[in-house]
Amino acid sequence: MKKEKFIVTDEILDELAMNILNTDRCVSDLASEFDTDDITILGMISLLKQKGVNIYKEKTKDDIIVTSFGDGKLGSRYPYVITNDSRELKILVLSDTWYGSIFSQPSIVSDVYKWAYNMGCDMAFHLGDISAGRYPKDDEEGRSSIFAHGFHAQSEVVVNCYPYVEDMPTYFITGEHDHRHLKERGMDIGNTISSLRDDMIYLGPNRRDVIIKPSKGRGGIKIRLYHQEGAGTYQISYKSDQYVRAMRSEDKANIIFQGHSLVSDEFVRRNMVVFQIPGLVGTAPEIAKNKKYKHNTVGASIVTIKRDNSYNIDRIVRGELPYYETFEDDYKKAKQLVLKKG
Repeated sequence: MKKEKFIVTDEILDELAMNILNTDRCVSDLASEFDTDDITILGMISLLKQKGVNIYKEKTKDDIIVTSFGDGKLGSRYPYVITNDSRELKILVLSDTWYGSIFSQPSIVSDVYKWAYNMGCDMAFHLGDISAGRYPKDDEEGRSSIFAHGFHAQSEVVVNCYPYVEDMPTYFITGEHDHRHLKERGMDIGNTISSLRDDMIYLGPNRRDVIIKPSKGRGGIKIRLYHQEGAGTYQISYKSDQYVRAMRSEDKANIIFQGHSLVSDEFVRRNMVVFQIPGLVGTAPEIAKNKKYKHNTVGASIVTIKRDNSYNIDRIVRGELPYYETFEDDYKKAKQLVLKKG
């Protein structure tokens, strides 16, 4: 009996994109799943790349490994523009605060903002997982780690507890913890937080490009805010390195700030400076269960960008704010930090 011809549709392409999102898959295994051959899968990979999906390919001895890092539909295709004429720009960069979890560290978050205020930071970038999200019913350990259950409770915790510093706005994206609310209630916690806090500007889910440019003239510095997904790896830069190698040339940025991995790292690849920003959360069961890579670096960074007259980067200096211990039940004791001029 003659086998039916395999027809590639948009639905099949979307299914393939989801199957390789943030995970390493062998082309031969994908061919078996889709009941086709390796050549067809590689052709589908090419079609996805033409549609703007960032896919990393690596040849092994017997197969080809592919990984997708998503496409421009995550967040917005258009960069968010910030106007700043300073020759020196200071940015607080933090990630993974997990408000609503008993392992959250609001006192440390406040301390980080105090450092940023005293050092004259212009703004803050939060790289996602601002809230703890929810856990499935069969994950009793995960559910017991939440003190503020549900979308509204966690939105309220962020709005009422996240630091407020006058004239230092916080630009933030959301991560997979925040998106659990979206799956459950169909509501984006980022929009809710931003609507109730004028100083917190929501840039969208997963990633967003920011252009910092002068008020007059051309030029600008392109910064990508990116929230990685998936379990950690033994080599802490492995996934970030894959992501950078998979990026199309037209998508490249000057600087990439990446959250989620809970590690502190910095490297230069393809003329891009990549910073992995640690989290500000204690070692929750979800983190401890990561068999591949049990690690939780706690801290944040203050990144100073110095530019020349043409708004080109002259120098980038990273100042680390490490914390070597976290506090038990900190969410019960901490109060919101409010800093105003004078």
